[in-house]
Amino acid sequence: MKKWYGVTTSFYDDGRTTAAITSIIDAEEKPEDSYHSGPRADVYIDWFDSYTAAEKFVNDARKA
Repeated sequence: MKKWYGVTTSFYDDGRTTAAITSIIDAEEKPEDSYHSGPRADVYIDWFDSYTAAEKFVNDARKA
């Protein structure tokens, strides 16, 4: 089993962006990235194979 880190990033209609590591799972294969468009925000869930890569993605998204 391999550990996968899920990062949820929300892009709000008013220009705000939030990002955080919201899931950690054990699985053989990488979970599929997903996207949902809601009434106030577009929400993405991206999966990473290391905590470091997930954390870098979160930090980069928060700077955007």
